[in-house]
Amino acid sequence: MRRFLSFCSVIANVRSVIKSITIMLNSLLTTFESVIMVMMSVIRIPYPYSLTISNNSIAIMILLSYILYLRQHKESIMRKLDFASLQVRDLEVSKNFYTKKLGFEASEATNPAACIFKYNKGETSFAIRTPIGNLDGKELGVGVSLWFAVDGNIEDLQEELLEKKVELLGPIQTTPFGKAITAKDPDGYSITFLQAN
Repeated sequence: MRRFLSFCSVIANVRSVIKSITIMLNSLLTTFESVIMVMMSVIRIPYPYSLTISNNSIAIMILLSYILYLRQHKESIMRKLDFASLQVRDLEVSKNFYTKKLGFEASEATNPAACIFKYNKGETSFAIRTPIGNLDGKELGVGVSLWFAVDGNIEDLQEELLEKKVELLGPIQTTPFGKAITAKDPDGYSITFLQAN
């Protein structure tokens, strides 16, 4: 009997401790909720969906996650150019120009309607392809310029391109980004090579 009473006393004490912890946690959650509401009103973040907040840790975690998401994604969703493709009138002629004259390497990817060039992981991939629609009577390349960074010396590249009879659109230019030279491809696209500062 004495053991039973002792056990009941322990249970009562445990329940008292749990109740105290629950009250403390509820108080913390209420304070936390108030802080979140103030933050939301200051930075003017809308609710992710209709949600009535009470002392509910799940609701608070959802809101915190949403706030962190918005803070990390407040910039534009557009981060970087991942792929560029030019439509060309004659795939073989353009492929020969880009590989033999400009020095691009064709990748192992096979597509009878396109030529994809090798690129390093994480960098923009580039391809030329047969027309998607009818290009009769349309002028390609107008207003289009692709820029490629080069590791070597731009003067050496200029000499190499001239030896290969590549049409250059003027001499080497000094830009805010570095020295650049622009070649014209068979369809009139401007292909600029940049030796960065």
